Amino acid sequence: MLPRAVQDELHRLSTTYKIDGREDKGANGWLFFATNKVTGVKVAIKFYWWGDQPALHGEPRFLAQFNSPNIIPILAAELVGDGWACFICRDMRQM
Repeated sequence: MLPRAVQDELHRLSTTYKIDGREDKGANGWLFFATNKVTGVKVAIKFYWWGDQPALHGEPRFLAQFNSPNIIPILAAELVGDGWACFICRDMRQM
C-alpha cells in the first residue's frame, strides 16, 4: 500500500500527468510511468523515502548535475511530505 503522502502527490500530479502504469520491482520506493497531458512527453516518476536526511537525495542530485545523452535528465524534483520525495525524468524506455 502506498503511503498517504505519496497517494496525495499522485493525485496532485494527475492534473498534469496521466498515470500509465507502475513498476513494482523497485527496492527503495515506487516508480510510476506517466504522460504529460499537454506535451505528450512520457515520463517516469520515482517516489523515495528520504526521512529528512539530505544525503538520501543523492540519486536525483547526482543525475541533475550532468548533461549527457547517456544520463536520464531530471525534469523536476520535489519534497512530498512525511519524509517522502519524488523526481520526474524522461521515460527512457521510449528512446
